[in-house]
Amino acid sequence: MAETAVADFSVRLVGADERVLAIDLVVFSTVEQRVVPQIKLNGQAVTDLECDKLDAGGRMKVGVGRNPVRMLLRNVETLPAYVVEVSVAAEQNTFLRNDSLKVSVRGPGASRVLLLHGAEGPETALERALTRIGLKVTSGGSGILPSEMVELSKYQVLVLSNVAANEFSSSQLEMIERWVRNGGGLAMIGGPNSYAPGGYYESAVERVLPVTCDVVEKGRKQIPALVVALDKSGSMGANVGKYTKMDLANEGCARSIRLVPPGSFFGMLAVDTEPDWVVPLEKLKDK
Repeated sequence: MAETAVADFSVRLVGADERVLAIDLVVFSTVEQRVVPQIKLNGQAVTDLECDKLDAGGRMKVGVGRNPVRMLLRNVETLPAYVVEVSVAAEQNTFLRNDSLKVSVRGPGASRVLLLHGAEGPETALERALTRIGLKVTSGGSGILPSEMVELSKYQVLVLSNVAANEFSSSQLEMIERWVRNGGGLAMIGGPNSYAPGGYYESAVERVLPVTCDVVEKGRKQIPALVVALDKSGSMGANVGKYTKMDLANEGCARSIRLVPPGSFFGMLAVDTEPDWVVPLEKLKDK
């Protein structure tokens, strides 16, 4: 069974002016054949590659095993980051899913900021301030957040301006955490949809914030109270993805309890045809 794969792929900027991309590719093949490496830079196909192993048709002869090749792309535009994608088209191949890879490379251009806002609209004053100091700003709602780490790496700073956590998928929140730990800058602007009110408590994003999203306020005279009413009717046994509606309701109740400070009042009702106090309203002693 003939098989071809991209075994390794790396990209770096070279040259005094950092305007040359050196693309190192290793193609693995189980048979001798010809393959066509295809390169995309920031989503656009590249045709003017320099490589002594490519013929006039852009094909490369490979043998059995690992076949390294270096390609140069000169006079690239000065940008803060480059997303380079490689794919290999082969004469003989079985599985296509291992024929492409994508990487992000930091560039010398001005830093880029991704400014995400909530339903209230864009932070025009903040955007003007960032632009005035020479930063390139891309702004929009939560829908423009990339789903891939390599695409988010085009930006050096991410600003979450009053946008709730539930506007992102759990995988996107985890991606933001990884991106920050790899050197990305994160800022969260306060508002009713930020921090704890925005649902970031115990989220992946909270782990990389310099503050906790727990609701802890000292010196308050008022004593909070929380009453949760859970539907226990038969419809709660229906599945929502991998879980039942009841599972999700129980998890929501547990997370709500963790948010209230010690000494608060708590009660829980189970509701079907009539209410039933599972936990009477009383001072919370043990979460």
